[in-house]
Amino acid sequence: MEQSNSNSSGGPVDAFIKKAFELKAQGLNNAALTEFRRAALADPAHFQVQMEMGLLFKAKSNADISFLRYAYEAFKKASHLNINSEQAHDQYILAAQRMGRLEELLQEYKALSARHPDNAFLQRCVKNIITLSMAMIPEKVSVDEGSSQTLRKAVLLISIGLFLMGLALLFAPAVIKQMLHLKLEAQQISFFVKMGLVFIALSAAGFVYRSRLRE
Repeated sequence: MEQSNSNSSGGPVDAFIKKAFELKAQGLNNAALTEFRRAALADPAHFQVQMEMGLLFKAKSNADISFLRYAYEAFKKASHLNINSEQAHDQYILAAQRMGRLEELLQEYKALSARHPDNAFLQRCVKNIITLSMAMIPEKVSVDEGSSQTLRKAVLLISIGLFLMGLALLFAPAVIKQMLHLKLEAQQISFFVKMGLVFIALSAAGFVYRSRLRE
């Protein structure tokens, strides 16, 4: 990044810029943007032009996200042209955040800060990027807790179902005898009892497993 404070090139560039500001004052942002782009073609190193283009593209990106890329590029050029412009760097960082490019931006600013160790503002930019990056990291704990709660509910429902099924099997012989008036053999009754106890045991294991899950 090279610092440049030149905002006046003379000739057609100044004419484009003057017309662009006049159109912008009238609320004709698209027409103003066209004039700023003409000025940028005539003088790509014009800091003010890049900033104005970035701001207009940023406004358009609120309605159409595809314009965000153009805002990002304009702010990047502006920050390259003037490393001491807080507005340029702040807008560049915010655009990078929206585009999910903070990781590469962090490396860029670390290198820039290393080349200008006495520039406190660039060091602040590095800290700001780190802060924004950390804010965008998903909270793994909350996700795990949500998954744990879902699993606990599922285990609870299954355990209750197994317990009820076990009770039904234990009482099945008596119900069959009373309602269907059928007499079961000892082997059949033993089968129902054993299966009922198996389901109840599985239910108990489910409750124990659920109690060990993190709440």
